Amino acid sequence: MAIEKIIKGRKYRKYNKVWVSPDGNCVEVDCIMKIGFSEIPSIKPAKLHTDKNGERYVKVKQRNRFCNILIKNAVYTCFCSPIPNNGKEYVVYYKDGNKNNLNYTNLDIKRL
Repeated sequence: MAIEKIIKGRKYRKYNKVWVSPDGNCVEVDCIMKIGFSEIPSIKPAKLHTDKNGERYVKVKQRNRFCNILIKNAVYTCFCSPIPNNGKEYVVYYKDGNKNNLNYTNLDIKRL
Protein backbone atom coordinates (compact mmCIF):
# COMPACT_ATOMS: atom_id res chain seq x y z
CA MET A 1 0.00 0.00 0.00
CA ALA A 2 1.35 3.42 -0.96
CA ILE A 3 1.88 6.15 1.64
CA GLU A 4 -1.19 8.39 1.71
CA LYS A 5 -1.75 11.97 2.88
CA ILE A 6 -4.13 14.87 2.40
CA ILE A 7 -2.55 17.89 0.72
CA LYS A 8 -4.60 21.05 0.25
CA GLY A 9 -7.81 19.05 0.82
CA ARG A 10 -6.99 16.36 -1.79
CA LYS A 11 -5.95 12.75 -1.26
CA TYR A 12 -2.49 11.88 -2.56
CA ARG A 13 -0.38 8.74 -2.56
CA LYS A 14 3.38 8.53 -2.90
CA TYR A 15 5.30 6.86 -5.74
CA ASN A 16 9.08 7.26 -5.35
CA LYS A 17 9.49 11.03 -4.77
CA VAL A 18 6.19 11.89 -6.46
CA TRP A 19 2.78 12.46 -4.81
CA VAL A 20 -0.18 11.86 -7.16
CA SER A 21 -3.93 12.36 -6.85
CA PRO A 22 -6.37 9.60 -7.95
CA ASP A 23 -7.22 11.51 -11.13
CA GLY A 24 -3.55 12.18 -11.99
CA ASN A 25 -4.20 15.91 -12.42
CA CYS A 26 -2.43 16.99 -9.23
CA VAL A 27 1.21 16.03 -8.86
CA GLU A 28 3.61 17.18 -6.14
CA VAL A 29 7.29 16.28 -5.58
CA ASP A 30 9.43 15.98 -2.48
CA CYS A 31 11.93 18.77 -1.98
CA ILE A 32 14.15 20.31 0.68
CA MET A 33 13.46 23.93 1.68
CA LYS A 34 16.45 25.85 3.00
CA ILE A 35 15.55 28.40 5.65
CA GLY A 36 18.63 30.05 7.07
CA PHE A 37 20.93 27.20 8.05
CA SER A 38 18.08 24.68 8.34
CA GLU A 39 16.89 22.19 5.75
CA ILE A 40 13.23 21.24 6.05
CA PRO A 41 11.63 18.41 4.05
CA SER A 42 8.68 19.74 2.06
CA ILE A 43 6.70 19.23 -1.15
CA LYS A 44 6.08 21.49 -4.14
CA PRO A 45 3.94 21.32 -7.31
CA ALA A 46 5.64 19.27 -9.99
CA LYS A 47 6.42 20.65 -13.42
CA LEU A 48 4.69 18.29 -15.83
CA HIS A 49 6.16 17.49 -19.23
CA THR A 50 4.66 15.77 -22.26
CA ASP A 51 6.72 13.41 -24.42
CA LYS A 52 6.45 12.98 -28.20
CA ASN A 53 3.77 10.28 -27.73
CA GLY A 54 1.55 12.56 -25.63
CA GLU A 55 2.40 10.83 -22.33
CA ARG A 56 2.68 13.11 -19.30
CA TYR A 57 5.68 12.71 -16.99
CA VAL A 58 7.63 14.47 -14.27
CA LYS A 59 11.43 14.65 -13.89
CA VAL A 60 12.86 13.78 -10.47
CA LYS A 61 16.41 13.61 -9.23
CA GLN A 62 17.44 10.23 -7.85
CA ARG A 63 21.00 9.31 -6.89
CA ASN A 64 22.44 12.48 -8.47
CA ARG A 65 20.76 12.00 -11.86
CA PHE A 66 17.40 12.88 -13.33
CA CYS A 67 14.85 10.27 -14.36
CA ASN A 68 11.37 10.54 -15.87
CA ILE A 69 8.36 9.10 -14.07
CA LEU A 70 5.25 8.56 -16.17
CA ILE A 71 2.20 9.91 -14.35
CA LYS A 72 0.06 6.97 -15.57
CA ASN A 73 2.49 4.48 -13.95
CA ALA A 74 2.49 6.40 -10.67
CA VAL A 75 -1.33 6.63 -10.56
CA TYR A 76 -1.81 2.95 -11.48
CA THR A 77 0.74 1.72 -8.92
CA CYS A 78 -0.63 3.94 -6.13
CA PHE A 79 -4.37 3.48 -6.64
CA CYS A 80 -4.79 0.11 -8.44
CA SER A 81 -1.99 -2.38 -7.84
CA PRO A 82 1.77 -2.58 -8.31
CA ILE A 83 2.96 -3.40 -11.81
CA PRO A 84 4.18 -7.03 -11.65
CA ASN A 85 7.94 -7.54 -11.48
CA ASN A 86 8.07 -11.16 -12.66
CA GLY A 87 10.51 -10.86 -15.54
CA LYS A 88 7.76 -10.13 -18.08
CA GLU A 89 7.14 -6.71 -19.59
CA TYR A 90 3.92 -4.84 -18.80
CA VAL A 91 2.60 -1.49 -19.96
CA VAL A 92 -0.07 0.72 -18.41
CA TYR A 93 -2.69 1.70 -20.98
CA TYR A 94 -5.79 3.92 -21.14
CA LYS A 95 -9.06 1.97 -21.34
CA ASP A 96 -10.73 4.79 -23.30
CA GLY A 97 -7.62 5.64 -25.35
CA ASN A 98 -7.58 9.23 -24.00
CA LYS A 99 -4.07 10.10 -22.73
CA ASN A 100 -5.49 13.11 -20.86
CA ASN A 101 -7.72 10.86 -18.73
CA LEU A 102 -5.27 9.76 -16.04
CA ASN A 103 -7.97 8.70 -13.56
CA TYR A 104 -7.08 5.38 -11.94
CA THR A 105 -10.42 3.90 -13.07
CA ASN A 106 -9.33 4.47 -16.69
CA LEU A 107 -5.96 2.71 -16.35
CA ASP A 108 -5.10 -0.96 -16.70
CA ILE A 109 -2.05 -3.05 -17.58
CA LYS A 110 -1.32 -5.51 -20.33
CA ARG A 111 1.60 -7.81 -20.99
CA LEU A 112 3.73 -7.06 -24.02
